Amino acid sequence: MTVRKVPKNHQNITGQISSVKSIGPAAFESSLERDFLILLDFNYFIEKFEVQPCKIEYFDKDKKRSYIPDVLVQYATSNSIEGKRILYEVKYRDDLRNNWHIWKSKFKAAYAFSLSKGWTFKIITEREIRRPYYLDNAKFLKRYNTPIEDCRLSTAHEIMNNLRETDPETLVAAIASDFSNRAEVIHLVWQMLARGYLNTDLTQPLNMKSKIWCP
Repeated sequence: MTVRKVPKNHQNITGQISSVKSIGPAAFESSLERDFLILLDFNYFIEKFEVQPCKIEYFDKDKKRSYIPDVLVQYATSNSIEGKRILYEVKYRDDLRNNWHIWKSKFKAAYAFSLSKGWTFKIITEREIRRPYYLDNAKFLKRYNTPIEDCRLSTAHEIMNNLRETDPETLVAAIASDFSNRAEVIHLVWQMLARGYLNTDLTQPLNMKSKIWCP
């Protein structure tokens, strides 16, 4: 259960993203936190996550303090890190360099707390969150991460099983019976990518010529 509500802040970007994976509001206090939550919601290996999930009490120079990490992430059991929970702190690299002497005590406390729970504690920065193309592709595909009700899904599966690897343009041409339903089939292909039915290299620009393949 979220232990703290994210307050409105006129100096930083605050708000919420829409996510069915979030336990409680998926609230953020910076654009970097927002982007990280978008990646969590998009990643089909992640089962659920919770923003500001716990309060950690610790002592710093004999003074009692408390610290609330940013996000607790539960990975789906089908992933290679089966059942793993990771407690994340989201920070800009410059802020880490400038404030490490202030923050290191609370990070040490978060590491010990996570260890006691069987979790992992990680600090994540814009270098991992804002990788070239990946975030933009995730934002694009997130719009298509909805249940697939298109009856042509089985046809798409059959074609991909035969081709093994192709591109969206070729797959759409193979599925669409005529030009009038091409837009619907393009939507289906983006849905398949968003929901993990198809794979692609998200660190490259995503377009109709991108390589796609069966998982």
